[in-house]
Amino acid sequence: MFGRNDMVEINVGSIRIRTRPVELGIAAGQLASERDRAVREKNADDTRAYSKSTAEIQAMAEAAGYFSSTAHDAWAAAAAARSGGLLYAEWWQRFDPFGGTAGNGPDVLLQGQYPGVLSRIAMAHDTDWSLGRYFGVGPMRNLRGSGLPPAVLGLVGLAREANVAVLMNPFELYTDGHHDWVVRYE
Repeated sequence: MFGRNDMVEINVGSIRIRTRPVELGIAAGQLASERDRAVREKNADDTRAYSKSTAEIQAMAEAAGYFSSTAHDAWAAAAAARSGGLLYAEWWQRFDPFGGTAGNGPDVLLQGQYPGVLSRIAMAHDTDWSLGRYFGVGPMRNLRGSGLPPAVLGLVGLAREANVAVLMNPFELYTDGHHDWVVRYE
């Protein structure tokens, strides 16, 4: 597998992403059921936060032209690399149809989509947020099982107060980059 400090590089179009894989700690025989569980939990979170199922959000991402775009492909490939390849890129795309964009789920902010500056933050944040929330691994592992409101949970990794709310280091923020990620647009 990978060494603890090895970075994996992803190149899609003009997007260059380097990330360090994290261990999911899932036995091979449990992987399919863990992916299915995560999908169910994500759908419940999407319904609670946005009053839309993940499938409805995917339809929105397709209509907006983001789903399976170059940026979405790059984000999903990087997310797959971050998970050591156990969660493959196509799974990530369906799991988070707006993954790699900055905003509140399907409500993408100005500069929140490639090549906007906020999307570089989102490439790393969206991945690590999901790994923490649904698999309990990585820098945001304290998101797993948290019952805090979606508005607070979404800010974990972006605002000190939200980090404190889930007992995470208040200074481990993605707003100025993260030591496990390098996202460049050329």
